[in-house]
Amino acid sequence: MSKYRLKVGAARKDVTPLPSMFPFKQADLNGDGQYTYARQAIHLRAVILDNGVKRFLFLVSETECGNLHYIKKYAMEKYGITEDYISFSNTHSHSCPLKAVYDPGTTLEEMNREVKMGEFGPESPVQQNEWDYGKYCFEQSIAAIDDAVANLKPARFGHAEGKSYINISRDELLPNGQYAFGTNPERPSDKTLSVLKFVDENGSMIAGIINYAVHSTMGFRVKDKDGNMAAYGDLAGEIANFVEEAYAIRGEETVVAWTIAAGANQTPVHSFFHTYHPDGSWEPDERYNHYLGEYMWKLSAHMAARQGNDALKVFDSISKLKENIRIDVAERYLKLPATKVTNWGLPQLFDDREIDDSKMHNVDVPNQFVYIGLKLIKIGDLPVFCYEGEMMVEIGMRLKEAAPLKNLVIVTCYQPAVDRDLHDRFHGSHYYVDKWGFENHTPSYGRNPVKDAITEEKVTEAMFDMFDEILNPDI
Repeated sequence: MSKYRLKVGAARKDVTPLPSMFPFKQADLNGDGQYTYARQAIHLRAVILDNGVKRFLFLVSETECGNLHYIKKYAMEKYGITEDYISFSNTHSHSCPLKAVYDPGTTLEEMNREVKMGEFGPESPVQQNEWDYGKYCFEQSIAAIDDAVANLKPARFGHAEGKSYINISRDELLPNGQYAFGTNPERPSDKTLSVLKFVDENGSMIAGIINYAVHSTMGFRVKDKDGNMAAYGDLAGEIANFVEEAYAIRGEETVVAWTIAAGANQTPVHSFFHTYHPDGSWEPDERYNHYLGEYMWKLSAHMAARQGNDALKVFDSISKLKENIRIDVAERYLKLPATKVTNWGLPQLFDDREIDDSKMHNVDVPNQFVYIGLKLIKIGDLPVFCYEGEMMVEIGMRLKEAAPLKNLVIVTCYQPAVDRDLHDRFHGSHYYVDKWGFENHTPSYGRNPVKDAITEEKVTEAMFDMFDEILNPDI
């Protein structure tokens, strides 16, 4: 038997808030909106690769995980999965509760004694239902790992790329020369649909990973006919569910995790519906803390079915699968100087019309830094690049073009293994614009925390360094 004979196990767990955990405020982005019920089940999925030498864990959630530090500690102590061989990412759905705060090492009362700073100032105390939800997500994460390990079986692996046309650049140029959130078919958009496929000895699907550059925000800020907001796995959850159900119809029970690629400035094609007037004025999409009813939910399901069918075609196209798979990992943690954009805050967040480019400028933040975790995983001949935060599509496309190995898969919204309690961490946003976006003040510029937009330069250097470590281990 080969030294690297692959086994794969997978599990899916429900992390929908229980009725007692509602209502939830999603974040400042909601305004006064509250989630009062769940539209559909929200899921967390675990996929474990075991080649007899190392185990690698992909943990993908449609919401928060509860407490990643303790989850990783559990995986190490019980299953010998080291922190560098774990990738946790979320699908970046704003339609799920994002405040899943829980720490087994303390109490809610103790946690609230210290005021924590957020992007827009002091954060509100953690509420009991938020604490309970965090504990629930934590417990479900542990259960998913347990089940994935228990489900390990001999497997073969293959990967392929296709195309899916459900995204578009959201850097829209307005008549006044200013950029705002919207749609722009002339700006770059990556249509690449990447899939990883794991099958058992009979050829039945054990697990799949889908990767695509688009925000999972179709149901974001939508209120129903009664004025209530619904927690929802959104576009990512709909796509994963569609593909899993399609395989179930084929008689194959599988777990399919959807991951977001370099999609920080990529929106679903049918996502924004601004109102424009002949005099050049405009009104932002009424979904912003207003009402569009079930229309956006139906559009989300429609777009998900389109990509779901695209994904099924790509999965079915994979004919070359290997059972002996080497897994190599390299990690880096960048420390970059921080910047703050003045004259940008909550008013501009709630209404793009409040943005005034002539008053926005960057100022240095002395002794504060932005930390970006990176992980490069080589699964057989496939490179997977994990990136903390959100990545502009232009950066992602250039990284893929420059990578020493082809078919680079970029997984964003990744959370690294290192301790995140750093005294010099800048409490800013995680939109890292490229030089063009920085100079043209695209919508993400106001939330760019890295000085002089040097993120791409430093990330590219780190990526090459990690490839050298993996491809030339003896140098």
